[in-house]
Amino acid sequence: TFEKFVFTSIGLTLFNLVASRVLVSRGTAPNKLAYYHLTTGSIKVCLALAIFATEPTCPSGCSCTGGHVDPLVALIPLVLGCLWLYKGYSFHKLAQQQGGPDYNPGDLENQGGSKQPTAELT
Repeated sequence: TFEKFVFTSIGLTLFNLVASRVLVSRGTAPNKLAYYHLTTGSIKVCLALAIFATEPTCPSGCSCTGGHVDPLVALIPLVLGCLWLYKGYSFHKLAQQQGGPDYNPGDLENQGGSKQPTAELT
């Protein structure tokens, strides 16, 4: 199970690298970006805790000694998850500044107004 948690964490990181860029390039509203990053950050933190709580299994035909895992294996996803949570919080604050939690920049265009700048990925 340790290996599954590690590979899932790596997969989530790769997915998030692509998905967050696509969402921002499409002009996704800051409130939706906030929900996305808060969700993926929470999942990443849970995976980091699961990685820390489990031990790797020894493959058949191998003699493992100790089974000690470097704490960085769990610390890196924990830090990434916290950064994603912070990014979600930042987008949430941006959405509040731009007009509340349901703000959508496309709504102004439909009403004949000028389009407000969307969130930028930092």
